Parts: sequence; structure tokens; C-alpha cells
Amino acid sequence: MQGDLILTTGVLRRNSNTVAAHVEVANFSQSKVRDVTVQFYNWDTTPPTLIASFPINLPPSSNTPLDVSVTSDHYEVRAIFDDKYHKDDVTVNSYGRDANFVFQEGNTVLSEELVQLQPKHHHNNP
Repeated sequence: MQGDLILTTGVLRRNSNTVAAHVEVANFSQSKVRDVTVQFYNWDTTPPTLIASFPINLPPSSNTPLDVSVTSDHYEVRAIFDDKYHKDDVTVNSYGRDANFVFQEGNTVLSEELVQLQPKHHHNNP
């Protein structure tokens, strides 16, 4: 979409104990619904392939956790906002976790660490 804001973790090297990427998406607005799509990519393929995509409609003052199995050595998480101002109310934190739900060192990217991509990198064309 023309107005999309795309934020990425960048390509992450999966910790050997990591079995899933865990993402927490929170809407801190007390009055407005926010829309965000969270996507997971496998970077062990050429070109990278979409593993999963979750369009989320976040009610005010709410949180949505996501877990996606990650078996590739390299993966990426993207947050796509249909309105660049929605990111002011929404945080997206990404963690790698092991089978016991312990977060793994090196696979954590917090909301303020996400990097903006240009819209041409959107959808299945990373």
C-alpha cells in the first residue's frame, strides 16, 4: 500500500536453542484501534520466503502475542503499519524462545531497534 510503514528486525541468526520467534504487539492508545501486520521470513532461501503473516486489529490498551516456529538459521520479523502514525501508539518486540519458553540471547529486537524499510520491500518481495 502507498502509505505503508515497514519496520524490520533485520536478518537474525537463530540461536541453536531457538525453536520459535515470539512477538509481542501492544497498542498503548486508550481510545483508538490500530492495525498492524506482522510477517515472518525465512532467509535461508533465495529469495527469502514468507513463513507467516498475521494482520492484527488491536483494540485500545491491548496486547497480542504471536509465536511462529523457526527452523531456518536466518529469519526476519517485519511490522507493517497502514498509517505511519500508528507506530506512535504501537510497540512490536521480537524474541527468540526455546522449547521451555526461555528467551534466547541474540534473538531479541525491541521496538525502538526496528529499522524502517522502503515500501518496495513489501509483501513477498523482500
